[in-house]
Amino acid sequence: MRLLRILRLDDSDEQVYFPVAAAGEPAVPGTFMFTFADTDPAGLAGTDAEAFRRGFLGLDSLGWGTLVTVGEASEDDVRYVRDRLVHVFLERFGAPGPEEALAQAHDEMAFLDRLSRRPVNTILSIARSIEDDEVSEQFRTHRQRADWDGGHAVFRIEPE
Repeated sequence: MRLLRILRLDDSDEQVYFPVAAAGEPAVPGTFMFTFADTDPAGLAGTDAEAFRRGFLGLDSLGWGTLVTVGEASEDDVRYVRDRLVHVFLERFGAPGPEEALAQAHDEMAFLDRLSRRPVNTILSIARSIEDDEVSEQFRTHRQRADWDGGHAVFRIEPE
């Protein structure tokens, strides 16, 4: 299986989000942080509004990042993501019990699996909006151009 990880090309996320996710954290879209919350996403402001519009949720910190990359995952990585989601659904959102939290985590993992069916190192961004109490998500894939020489006027990606 593949998973998503937070990608930080510079420190701009630190200026946009609070809390901010660290580079390399396992990540999920995290829309449930808004749809399960008591606050109407349409009424969000500041960093919360930016997280709703453009953020991926880092699972270690429960912080936000603008970009994620697709990466290979071990069974332990997958188990960690599932268990962390169960914990969040129980502790933060008051799921009725472990079975319900696990069912929700499996739903999130299935969606994450579909998102991650892209080549390793594919970069994704998200755009969320709300209209008539319906949240919509659009994911954008960013691919390296075939003629790209490794440099760019704004940033440069270095292999790990």
